Amino acid sequence: MDIAAGYNQLEVVRWLHGHRDEGCTTFAMDEASRNGHLEMVRWLTDHRTEGCTNAAIDAAVGFGHFDVALYLHQAHKASGNVLEIVRDGGNQCKWEFADWLYAHDPKEIVGMVADLFR
Repeated sequence: MDIAAGYNQLEVVRWLHGHRDEGCTTFAMDEASRNGHLEMVRWLTDHRTEGCTNAAIDAAVGFGHFDVALYLHQAHKASGNVLEIVRDGGNQCKWEFADWLYAHDPKEIVGMVADLFR
C-alpha cells in the first residue's frame, strides 16, 4: 500500500484497504506528499490512521507542492522543518508557504525561528 500511495494508485490503495489486513505505514503519506498527490493524501487522512511524519510536509514544500503542504498543515498540524527548507533557498512554494504560515499562524513561525537558534 505504501508504494501504491507513492505512485498515486488510488484504486489499488482502496482495494488493498478493503481486502487486505497489512495496512500501510507513514511512508504512504510521506511519499504521496513528496510526489504532490493531494487526492491520495486526503484519502489516506480520511481512511487510514497511520498519519504522517514531518518528512511529508518537508517534502511537499521542498518539491513545490504548496497545496499538499497547506493541507498537511491544516489537517495534521504538521510543520516539519519548513524554515530550514526555506532558508536553504529554492522554489516559490517554499516562500509562499512560509508567507502563508506567517500570515495565518505567526506563533508557529516564531517558534520555528526560535528553534533554528537553539
